[in-house]
Amino acid sequence: MYDDIKQRIILLEVQPGSAIHTKALADELGVSVTPVREALIRLEADGLVRRVPNGTAQVAEVHLHDLKDLLEARLLLIEQIARLATQRVSEEELALMREIVERMKTESERRKLIQLDSQFHRLINDATRNRTLSQLEDLMRNHVLRLWYYVSNDDAYWHDLVEDRDRLIDALGSRDVGTATEILKSHVTRFVEIVRASTWN
Repeated sequence: MYDDIKQRIILLEVQPGSAIHTKALADELGVSVTPVREALIRLEADGLVRRVPNGTAQVAEVHLHDLKDLLEARLLLIEQIARLATQRVSEEELALMREIVERMKTESERRKLIQLDSQFHRLINDATRNRTLSQLEDLMRNHVLRLWYYVSNDDAYWHDLVEDRDRLIDALGSRDVGTATEILKSHVTRFVEIVRASTWN
C-alpha cells in the first residue's frame, strides 16, 4: 500500500499540490481506509504528503530550490555508503545487482525501469549493513526521483547509466572504495546538471 502510493507520487501520477481523498483512494485500491491512512502517515513523515482535515491529504509540492540541499546531503551519504558497501557486500547481493542491470538493459517502460533502479540502489544501501544510513538514502532518493520526473520526461538518463552500473558492481566486488565512490558521486552530480539544464531551457 505504502509503496504503491509512493510510486504514484514519485512518478507524478498524482500531481504535486493535488488532494488525496482517503476514502476514494481506498475504494480504488480495493482496501479499507485504515491501511491507506497508515500509508499516508508514513508518506507525511517522508515529506511527500501533507495531511489536511476532512479525511484528505495533499501531495507535497516540488521545490527546485531544494536541489542544493539535496545535493550536499546526498554526496555526504554516498561517501559512507560506498565505503561500507564495498567492505560488506555479499556475493549474493552482487549477483542480484547483475540480474537487475541485465533486466534494465532491455526495459523501456518507465514505471518498471524506476522500480528496477530503486531495487538496485536498495541492494547497495542494504549492503552497508547500516539500517539508518540505508533509510536516509532511500528517503532522499524519493525526493530526487520526484524532482527528476517533475522537470524531465526523458528516460535516456537511466539507460545511459547502465554501463556505469556494471563498473560499479565490479568495483564493489573488488573492494575498490575509490572507484565505487567516484561512480556513485558522479551519478548524483550528473543528475543535478541535467535538472538544471532542464529548468533553464
